[in-house]
Amino acid sequence: SAIAQKSLYASNNRHFKQLLEKLWAHSLACAYGASAIAKHLDMDDSEMLFLVGLVHDIGQTFLVSALSDKLSTAKDVDMDEVKAGIAETHSGFTRALLNRWNFETRFVKLATLHVGTDFGDQTDKGVLVVNLASHLAENIGFSPFDEAEVELPTLDSAVRLGVDTDALVDIGEEIRNIMQK
Repeated sequence: SAIAQKSLYASNNRHFKQLLEKLWAHSLACAYGASAIAKHLDMDDSEMLFLVGLVHDIGQTFLVSALSDKLSTAKDVDMDEVKAGIAETHSGFTRALLNRWNFETRFVKLATLHVGTDFGDQTDKGVLVVNLASHLAENIGFSPFDEAEVELPTLDSAVRLGVDTDALVDIGEEIRNIMQK
């Protein structure tokens, strides 16, 4: 899956090539993080959560690729404006893509409901895993939009999952090592 996904993150447009490379690194780090967190929690669906982590921002990728094609001749592109627009719309676009590709309902929910900082008691554990994995990927240097680091142990997803600071440090190191290889 990871190898097949990699080809979606390419562009000849200099404005978007770096952003797509960052999106790819973030998605891959999130995938490894989701799998590692699931294993840490003894969840049965670590492989599925790897795939969810890999595609959780696929809407961003397709939006960036489309903009890359449309703006291929533009000399000046306001990347801050592009990033803001993409961040605002990507979950809905991800949902539409995954539904169109006939992914199961739970998979689509896991991939699209991970955005946010506050979750309810009824939130699917997988959503919490993907949320935590995405933030963890950002905190260890794999952020597509250079977001500020968050205090991982205080994240609602970390608290609800019961993942402590030591585990987050260990999982972060594991992901960093995998990504370096």
